Amino acid sequence: MIDWLEIRQLAIAEHLQLEFGPAFTAITGETGSGKSLIVDAVGVLLGDRAENTLIRAQAEQAEIEGGFRLNAGHPALAHLRENGLDSGDECILRRVVRRDKPSRAYINGRSVNASMMRDLGRELVDIHGQHEHHSLLSRAGQLQLLDAAAGNTELLAQLGAQYDALSEIRARLRHLREGGENARARAELLEAYIAELEALSPSAEEWQKLEQRQKRAHHERELADETRAVVLQLRDGENENASMAASLDDCARRLQKLARHDERLGKIVELLNGAGIHINEAAEQLRALYAGGAPDAAEIAEIEAKFSQYHDLSRKHRVLPGLLSEKLESLREEFAGLQDPQAELQHLQAKHAEHFSAYQKLAVEIGARRRESAEKLAPAVTELMQELGMAGGRLEILLHDRGGKSDAETDGENSDENADEKIAAENAGETDAENDDEKISAETDGEHEIEAADETRHISRRGLESAEFAASANPGLPPKPLTKAASGGELSRISLAINVALAAGAPTSTLIFDEVDVGIGGRVAEVVGEKLRALGANRQILCITHLSQVAAKGHHHWTVKKRAEAAEVAVQPLDGAARVEEIARMTAGAELTPQSLAHAEQMLQSA
Repeated sequence: MIDWLEIRQLAIAEHLQLEFGPAFTAITGETGSGKSLIVDAVGVLLGDRAENTLIRAQAEQAEIEGGFRLNAGHPALAHLRENGLDSGDECILRRVVRRDKPSRAYINGRSVNASMMRDLGRELVDIHGQHEHHSLLSRAGQLQLLDAAAGNTELLAQLGAQYDALSEIRARLRHLREGGENARARAELLEAYIAELEALSPSAEEWQKLEQRQKRAHHERELADETRAVVLQLRDGENENASMAASLDDCARRLQKLARHDERLGKIVELLNGAGIHINEAAEQLRALYAGGAPDAAEIAEIEAKFSQYHDLSRKHRVLPGLLSEKLESLREEFAGLQDPQAELQHLQAKHAEHFSAYQKLAVEIGARRRESAEKLAPAVTELMQELGMAGGRLEILLHDRGGKSDAETDGENSDENADEKIAAENAGETDAENDDEKISAETDGEHEIEAADETRHISRRGLESAEFAASANPGLPPKPLTKAASGGELSRISLAINVALAAGAPTSTLIFDEVDVGIGGRVAEVVGEKLRALGANRQILCITHLSQVAAKGHHHWTVKKRAEAAEVAVQPLDGAARVEEIARMTAGAELTPQSLAHAEQMLQSA
């Protein structure tokens, strides 16, 4: 979830500090007060285009920083680890927008490009709004939602491993096919790669220890100082009762004297004595852990140098640092194969058959689960659409054979609006964008190579299908792709229906809805509020709303106000009487009456 957000010099915000809670937070305010500024700030923080027009007048730069709390197993943690950016269970993002220079992006204090920020952002937050490009508009996002509903995460990870193995085999077959000077050049390159990796002598165990040591190194001084203070407090106080151990011992002695008058105190004395033993043991272990004090600069430099070597080579060979030893063995195997091309061809043929069989088995299972999930999800969303003011509307989920197209090509068919997303994916060097280079040409010299090319031409890291969500928001109209079928408000409500149907299984744990209630009122507005509140039971929801029926359902409530004379925005949490007044204002206007206040209080009580 988003833990906190700090905004400086962005649009009409000079300096905002916001702390977020779990569940459903309603954000309200007058039209033009700057409510969408929060959504804009989160979007920029997560990699949206950062225009210098966003910078506050007279300021040279705008800055947005946010902290995200990640539970164990959150997909963003794996993303951070793969890129050497993890820092415990918290993720801190920072974006600086400069007037005359490109923007800068940071993840856990390390500089990254906007594409990396955008990739991570997709794992953290899903923004649903009329003016935001969000996951529901792309086939990639639609397939991700369907896979979340189908519980395909682990199977897709296994499929990706088989796909990577097949990609490597295809590349090695291509080098064999080229032969002659190209083969010799490849062999020389492999020799250089092998020598470079052997100089590092990587191992998964060393990397794990090095990673832990590197994380501690920069906090070693703090760890040593603080643990010494704790040891002092536990056991080594300077006077008789300055430490916990001494205090416990004193309490035990005093109660022991009283025990002759009440034998029940004897058991309490035993507990205190036992606690004292544990405290002394804890103090001794703490002392031993940090007896050496903080490492010197040379030791830290050595750790950093080795850490950087692992990361440089992992990026070079496009594997996780802990898998460099496996990559070294793979390169050695390929080098040996180039010395005997015919034997290598037979070996690769057998490996290809093994991995392709495993890929097919996984892909078929994933496809079956997708079809089953689509058959359940579409009618569930259709039913929710009726409650959300789209009577007669319906959602269809279609699965298409990829037909030999790469992921990026299949996704791009959905809408021209995906162009920026595809460019970002290409800039980030995603595997899918390189499928054309990885495929084996049919013009090969060997029969086995031709068979391999034909068999693997249509495979993808995401499986054998693409998904397409088609909807009709009104009765009597045939379903069309979402980009053509729904207005901004309808699209937001369809998004809400899908996420309610998915509940806890959806890919991201934080959802932001920007004016999801446009064009609705009455009972439908109450239903929207109820659905958002229900969704907030296991997700973090932020919703900008103009409707009191929706705002009253929030677990938390903020109001946004703009001071016209200073062109400055302020955000204030509401509770008690202040919240009643805001709900009354939304219902009856600026003039508050006893009746409107009573009605607002009733709405909050019923929620």
